[in-house]
Amino acid sequence: MVNMEGAAEQKNLFSSKSVVALSIILFLLYAFNFYMISGITGKIAAAEQAKQPAMIEITKITKQCDGCYNVNAALDQIRNLNIKVVKEREVDSESQEGKELISKYSITKLPSAIITGEIDKDNVKSSWGQMGSKYGEIIKGAFVLNKQTPPFYSTERGAVVGGVKSIIIKDSGCPKCFDINSISLQLKNYGVKFSDEKILDYSSPEAKALVASLGITKIPAILISDEVTLYGNAVSFLNQLGATTRATWHIAQPVLPPYRDTGSGSISGLVTLVMLTDKSCTGCYDVNAHKSVLPNFFVVVGEEKTYDVSSNEGKGLVKKYGIEKVPTILISPNGKEYPHLVQVWPQVGTVEQDGWFVFRKVEEMKSTGAYMDLKAGKVVS
Repeated sequence: MVNMEGAAEQKNLFSSKSVVALSIILFLLYAFNFYMISGITGKIAAAEQAKQPAMIEITKITKQCDGCYNVNAALDQIRNLNIKVVKEREVDSESQEGKELISKYSITKLPSAIITGEIDKDNVKSSWGQMGSKYGEIIKGAFVLNKQTPPFYSTERGAVVGGVKSIIIKDSGCPKCFDINSISLQLKNYGVKFSDEKILDYSSPEAKALVASLGITKIPAILISDEVTLYGNAVSFLNQLGATTRATWHIAQPVLPPYRDTGSGSISGLVTLVMLTDKSCTGCYDVNAHKSVLPNFFVVVGEEKTYDVSSNEGKGLVKKYGIEKVPTILISPNGKEYPHLVQVWPQVGTVEQDGWFVFRKVEEMKSTGAYMDLKAGKVVS
C-alpha cells in the first residue's frame, strides 16, 4: 500500500515538472518568436525610414553681382537628390547674419549656399561627395557651395573677379592669315567670360606699341588678361598653344601659318602653287583636284600659277625638275612651314635642292582621270 502511494506521488511530481518544463519551453519559443518578429519589424521600419527623403534646409547667401555664378543651377542638381527642402531662405551677404555665416564657413566666393539638416542620412550621405567634386564640400557639418566658377564676388579681394579682357591684333594686310578668332571662340567654349573685347589693326599706333613692349613676334595675336587663370581648362588650352606671359597678359600667337613676322615685316606661310598641265591630254585628270587636298594639311595658297608643258615656263619646269608625268603641282619652298605637309610629302613627291615641293606620284590620281607620260609620249589611263 505504501509503495503504491509513493509511486503515485512520484508520478504527480513528474507530471508537475513536465508541465513546468513545457511552460518554460513555450515561453522561450514565444519570446524567441517575439524577438524575431520585433527585429524584422524594426528592420522593416528602419528600411522604410531610410527610404524617406532627407530633411534639409537651404540658406542662400546673396550678393549683387551681375552675370555672376548662378547658385540656383547648382541647387537644382542638389534638389534632384532624395531630399526634402523643409526651409529655404536668402541672407544678404552684407547683413550681420550674412557676415557671421561667411566667417563661420570660411566662404570666399559669392553668391553661395549652405545646406544643413539630415545630410548624414545614409540615402544621401554619399551624394555629397559626388556633388563635392563640382559644387562644394562638407564644412562644420554643413554642405557649403564653394566651388563657384567665375565670375564671382571674391570676399578676399572685395571685388568681382573672373571678367576677362582681351585684345586681338589683326592684320588687314593679310586677309588669309591665321584666324585668331578661333582661339577666342575656344576660350568661350571653356566657359571664359569676357568683360571687354577689343580689336586693333596691326598698323595702329596702339597695336605697334603693344607689339614692341610685349615682344610679339607674330601677327595676328590675342592678349588675354590674367583673370583667365581662374579658368583651369582655359589655362591648359593656352599652355598647349605655347602662350607666353608678359606683364599682366597671356599672349597667344598663331600656331600655324600664314602670319606676319613682326621682325621682317613679311608674311610667312603663303605658298605659291604652280599647276602644270598638258592641253593635248583631253582625258587627263583635272589638276585643280589638288587644291581641294591641300587644306587637309592646313596649307594656305597665296598665289596660283598654271602653265602648260608646251609653254616656255612649262618646258623650263619639266627640264629643271625632271618632271615625267603631268598634270602635276609644285609648291613653293615656304611649304616647309606646314609640318603636316612636310611629314606626308615623301610618300607622294620630292623636295628639291632649291626647296620646291614637286608632286611625283601622278598615278595615284588615276581614279579621277588619265595622265600623260612625257617620257613615253603617251596617255596612261
